[in-house]
Amino acid sequence: MRFRTEYTLSFLSSPPRDLQFPIRIDFEGKVFEIPEIGEDGKSAKAFVEGPVDRDTFTIDVGPERLNGSEPSRGISFPEKADFVYFLSKMVHLLSFLIDTPVRYSRTLGGDLLIPEGPEDERCFNELGTKQVSSRFSTTLSARSFQFSTITDQTLQALATKEVGMALYSQALMDQDSVAKYQDLWKVLESAFCARDDKLVQLLAQYDPAKELGFTLDELSGLLTLRGRASHAESRSGIEELRYVISETEKRLTRLKCLVEQVLVTKKSWGIRSLGTERLTPVSANIKSDGTLVIIKSTRES
Repeated sequence: MRFRTEYTLSFLSSPPRDLQFPIRIDFEGKVFEIPEIGEDGKSAKAFVEGPVDRDTFTIDVGPERLNGSEPSRGISFPEKADFVYFLSKMVHLLSFLIDTPVRYSRTLGGDLLIPEGPEDERCFNELGTKQVSSRFSTTLSARSFQFSTITDQTLQALATKEVGMALYSQALMDQDSVAKYQDLWKVLESAFCARDDKLVQLLAQYDPAKELGFTLDELSGLLTLRGRASHAESRSGIEELRYVISETEKRLTRLKCLVEQVLVTKKSWGIRSLGTERLTPVSANIKSDGTLVIIKSTRES
């Protein structure tokens, strides 16, 4: 059985005029292909294809429909995460080769399972569908402060934290959860000029982090995940990589809230101090269990 998925690529500047299409890269048993560039010269369709194990297939059943018809059924399989990671690697390679930033997004309905023989066809018959599951995991997201509370004085104070702002901006540009997690963690390292256990100890004592409910145990867990994110591919193979991708996706918003609050409260950037200077009040937080908390301002209008 083979799996084929479609993405839309966007070139943030015009690629070289002598770039020849189609582009095809065979690597680690998978294929990355761009048949042609779009008419606008700055976009293209990309396809990723490779083998999957039908023995790992499970069925996702959608919610009940209001009209009483049968709910949707789609095939799910763990290797799907591998294709996302492979696409990310190929886009990074392409970006280097053509010296052009490239962003990507999955094409809705672009997933396809391709049978390679009668056994694969029988598998579809037994499962009762050929459709790939399109169920998306939902993760709450929130800014921990409101833009409306930003003043000129706030902007001037934030501008002095240029290293932190640069690292945070890079994290927003990252398209995969592992890279985003690593870059957000770098903001904390920059803020306290500390790494690893020393950084965790400082954060556990930092009042704004404690206000968000962070404990030494949770922060130690985030540090462990940061280390696993750095070595997932090289140490334990694909199962470790799948775990790290899943866990960083779950914890990203929580970590992002912490990073935002460090940016708007750290009085002296780049030194191992716990002094604070709050530039804007907390308006929301994602708790360690993933639930959203809205914080009402106590200031008088």
